[in-house]
Amino acid sequence: MGIKRILRVFNELRDTSPFIIGFVKPRIFLSKNSLSDLETELILKHEMTHLKAKDYFYRRLMFILCVMYWFNPAVHIFLDKFIEINEMACDEATLKNCSAGERLTYAKLLRDMACSKPDIENIICLTGKTAINLQRRIINIMNGKKMMKKIPYIALSTLILGICPVISYAATNGSIGMQTYVIDKLDKDIEETPDTELIEQQEMDNADITAVMLDEAVPISGSVDIDINVDGKIRVITNTVDMRKGSKVTFTLYADNGSDRFRVGLLNSKNKKVFVNSRSGEVGHTFTVNSSGEYRLFIEGLENKNIHITGSLYIKN
Repeated sequence: MGIKRILRVFNELRDTSPFIIGFVKPRIFLSKNSLSDLETELILKHEMTHLKAKDYFYRRLMFILCVMYWFNPAVHIFLDKFIEINEMACDEATLKNCSAGERLTYAKLLRDMACSKPDIENIICLTGKTAINLQRRIINIMNGKKMMKKIPYIALSTLILGICPVISYAATNGSIGMQTYVIDKLDKDIEETPDTELIEQQEMDNADITAVMLDEAVPISGSVDIDINVDGKIRVITNTVDMRKGSKVTFTLYADNGSDRFRVGLLNSKNKKVFVNSRSGEVGHTFTVNSSGEYRLFIEGLENKNIHITGSLYIKN
């Protein structure tokens, strides 16, 4: 990867997410937890990508800006955004030329390690910060969104917003207005993924379709790995889940072939369903529940052939 410095790797920590620390003498810390060769390779590539891009140095610089401009909340917000986009850009570099299966392995690795990340400040950590950050990263990973070009923009924006004049009332209002605009624009850019092109459709359900139960039970809140074969125009449906208004259900699924067609969605107790159809054999979409009640999640084949679908679904209830 073009790294000329000596890199030390430690495999001595328990129940932690991998991380890198140090700029002059960088060290990568890995968990003792059992990992496959592919998982270890992806982790090391992720951390070495951070090192090659000098991310540790730039993050330290951002922390210094936060200390200098502690009175400006926009700088702190931009630090969080910088870290999130930085991780997404690193994901992008790590997964360059990787297959859909390798992307899925990487996404599952992030998810599984999210609950065990180390509580250490000013380090480069594989899983990032919050559950929302992680969810957006996974969606971006599976959709292959480009984030590298946003890093210079956010770094420059942070510096500019940090030194905005806040002496007079008028200047303060102007600064706040600009900060609000830029932050809102950045949020939109981060959340804007290819799944926005998938159009949600609603209709009453066709009772004649053949349905089979998903083997794995779906929790009220949490994630489930999906690895199923859909044999023709049948529906694989989950157990009933009580969901509140505003709950979110994210499907991140891949068929083996880009030509395979399927749909995913939610079916309520009144037999009304909302769904999206796959595009190029993929679905990366989040549904928002409009009213509280009982729902079942489903994956439905749209062709008279057997298709293999893998991925995950995530419920935030």
